[in-house]
Amino acid sequence: MKPWKMILLYGVLIMLLIGFGTFFDLTTGIGFFFLYVTSYFNAILIVLPILLIRRFGVGVLLYLPCAILGLAIEYYMEVVYSPVLKSPWLVPVFCLMYLIIGLSADLSFKYIPKGWDEKRRAIYTGIVPMVVNWIIFVIAALYFYIPAAPVSPAPRTILTVAFWAFPWLLLSAAFGGYTSYLMVNEKRT
Repeated sequence: MKPWKMILLYGVLIMLLIGFGTFFDLTTGIGFFFLYVTSYFNAILIVLPILLIRRFGVGVLLYLPCAILGLAIEYYMEVVYSPVLKSPWLVPVFCLMYLIIGLSADLSFKYIPKGWDEKRRAIYTGIVPMVVNWIIFVIAALYFYIPAAPVSPAPRTILTVAFWAFPWLLLSAAFGGYTSYLMVNEKRT
């Protein structure tokens, strides 16, 4: 498969995975759950093309469909349909955040010590963008949204779930990177 077709295919798959995760998040009412449920598959969709194409910029290009189509979706969902963002100008910031996640994958793969074997490189490249994704969404949850009125008894907050499930995210992302490594090496033999 040509690199541009692979990047487009995996980029669309990432966008669909994020959409599924967001839908799951909205139906369960547990914030951030989509990061943990999809981190394994998201890591595969990021690491596999990076391992196959081996060019800097693949990670950013993988998130380009999310950034472009996300403008309209994010604007409609969080400004028009349910106005929860503090400002409409935060919509393009959200879309730039996706590109930062892709850039973190590119940078992690490029600057991993050359002495590391391919398996460790893949695992590390799976973990880094998922951690960056988590950090970005924690920052967004803290600063981008209009605070909700307090409810009694106190409900679980997004950040409560975000912190106790973080080890699961690390483990899932590591396994996603390792699975990508196995898929690439199986293909080469």
